[in-house]
Amino acid sequence: MHVFLFFRALEVVCVAVLSVCSLHCTKVFSFMVKMFPRVERSLAAAAKSKPQRKQSWNNLLLRFGDCMLSCFAIVETVCARC
Repeated sequence: MHVFLFFRALEVVCVAVLSVCSLHCTKVFSFMVKMFPRVERSLAAAAKSKPQRKQSWNNLLLRFGDCMLSCFAIVETVCARC
């Protein structure tokens, strides 16, 4: 539950940052595209290192992915207007 709220809050922060940075939307989008695979790999590595927590890490990764996809959709919308 706390993880879900954290990612919802992160999504709200993404929206706020993208609203402020709409003039530089291409740079923000390229930064997010570069960062997503790195975070995804580090979460996957952590899941492999502790098998007993694998399910919780998988859930965390899925929630992170959902949040990032939402952020990407917002970035694309903002970039379309730039």
